[in-house]
Amino acid sequence: MRSASSLLALIVALAAGPALAAKPVKIAPSPPAAEAAPAPTDDGKPRPKTGISAILGTLDWGASHADVLVQIRARIDERYNKLLEEVRDPLEIDRALRRKATEFAGIEKTYLRFSGTRTGYESSLIAQDFVTDSEESVLRVDDRDAQKYYFFKSDRLWKVVVAYNTSISKSVPFAEFVRQVQQKYDTPAAVEHDTAPGGAKAIRTAIWRDELTELAIEDRTEFYGSFVMKFLDRNVGVALEAERADKRSQARMAPSDDPLVSSSLAEITAGGDDLRDDGDDSVVDRLTGVTHDVDLSRGRPEYDMPDRGPVASPTYPDAPAASKKGKKGKKADKAASGKGGTKPAEASKPAEPFIIY
Repeated sequence: MRSASSLLALIVALAAGPALAAKPVKIAPSPPAAEAAPAPTDDGKPRPKTGISAILGTLDWGASHADVLVQIRARIDERYNKLLEEVRDPLEIDRALRRKATEFAGIEKTYLRFSGTRTGYESSLIAQDFVTDSEESVLRVDDRDAQKYYFFKSDRLWKVVVAYNTSISKSVPFAEFVRQVQQKYDTPAAVEHDTAPGGAKAIRTAIWRDELTELAIEDRTEFYGSFVMKFLDRNVGVALEAERADKRSQARMAPSDDPLVSSSLAEITAGGDDLRDDGDDSVVDRLTGVTHDVDLSRGRPEYDMPDRGPVASPTYPDAPAASKKGKKGKKADKAASGKGGTKPAEASKPAEPFIIY
């Protein structure tokens, strides 16, 4: 009986099998495929970034300062290799190799951590670009036209600041600088304006974006005499930068804990723009309680002075130099018109072309 029952159970199972198999089976969807990395170059090296993110070269946001130094060393090696292609003198080769080693060692020495000890950057152009005692650090590279500052948080790259030499900001108006950046990166995504007391509306900041990077160019000539290109990691840097800007704004608006300072500032600012226009030396005296002999107009930015006329620039090579009236100015005018016996005055030379990073 047991064998007959087993045989019957087997027949029933075989008969039921196809029916069970006919039921639909749910299949879990496949996970989305990871985005393919850019194809390497023919020699197997990583492909450099393009567009606004080209500032990174072959790096990614989040790279360590050691990674950045590796890329810098590779660029220096490439430059010196080209210089040495035609050199056969062993002494010249040795000198070049020594210069190369010195150049790279100098860049390595610029790396420092903002750990609380004063670095000199606290009162510099990049003072607002870092926070002390927050696991932050910087590496500086000097180019022909600018200084590049690589900023790291927990040794992960999140911002690159390019600060142009003052010779460029003196020869090219900021609006023209914005126009040249626009020629390279197309129309900006956003533009912010500012209006100085008694002055005209002027561009303060312009912003561009690509998939990885946000670029903001800023006019910092008022205090530091420089134009700045600020490249930010869109995933981390933009939010971090906005948070810091908000804290700075709140700090400026917060009243001082010192009642004497608060009352002095209230008294000073109650005068509106008169103090700015007159250069009232007593401002410093009232704040410090000590009499000072200070010329507050010294170091005042040039664009805040009386109009000096057109400024020569790479895009406007024919811009005339501002004429100075007086004996020399009149002689120059006569020479230019052909009425004088001297040859025409030489036109001012345009500013040298500079790199838009």
